Amino acid sequence: MDRKHSDVLFVVLLLAAVAMTALASQFYDRYLGSQNTDTFTVADYLTLASHSPQSHLIVTGTLATDAELQAANKLSERFGIGVKDEALVESRSGLLLIGNPSTNLLLERFLREEYSSDAATVAVVEENLLIIVSSPEQAERAVSILSNFQQEPVLLSPKASLGIAKVAILSFLLALLLVPAILVLVESHRKRGIAQATESTDDHKIAAIAAYARKYEGQGFSEPQIRSWLEKYGYDSTLVEIALRRA
Repeated sequence: MDRKHSDVLFVVLLLAAVAMTALASQFYDRYLGSQNTDTFTVADYLTLASHSPQSHLIVTGTLATDAELQAANKLSERFGIGVKDEALVESRSGLLLIGNPSTNLLLERFLREEYSSDAATVAVVEENLLIIVSSPEQAERAVSILSNFQQEPVLLSPKASLGIAKVAILSFLLALLLVPAILVLVESHRKRGIAQATESTDDHKIAAIAAYARKYEGQGFSEPQIRSWLEKYGYDSTLVEIALRRA
């Protein structure tokens, strides 16, 4: 396969990998990120909260981190919902609890499964929304997604993972699909290097043969004689022909 065809094939495989990853992203959002849409989803909850902010309350933990407090204030500005410390909360419904079991004890009471710090999670539990974050990065990501909940398909679920699952899956798929394209590119460069090295070697051989031919032509030997000697000693006939034309 020549250089031009290799480059074209590389581009085709690269575009195919990107297209397949985009399709996989659509599939993930539709079938894996949007399960259980027949129940009350995170998006449903946020829609209700935005329409009746006076009936809801954002609750931070007594041991809340600065990142959790900042996230609570940003969500308060976005939805117009008030913010209170868990120690001052009497209601047990209409709450948006932010933090994790280590910083918000009230949030821990509503957890229905084992807590994991690997990824931010948002879950509708009874009449409350649990916003579980364990780092400033997770808190920032949760705020970003919740603030734009109408454009986030992942929130069409009662329990939405806002971690790296989708990114990891799609990155792995893209890397896997890029393997053939990378192999084509590497093989193309390898063959090109071999061809260049061979061409360089042949140029040296032709120059040496041409010098040999000129020397013996100067001594009166004919071109057929010189060609016969060179081919007899194993020189490639094509290189000999080129060298004799240059001599």
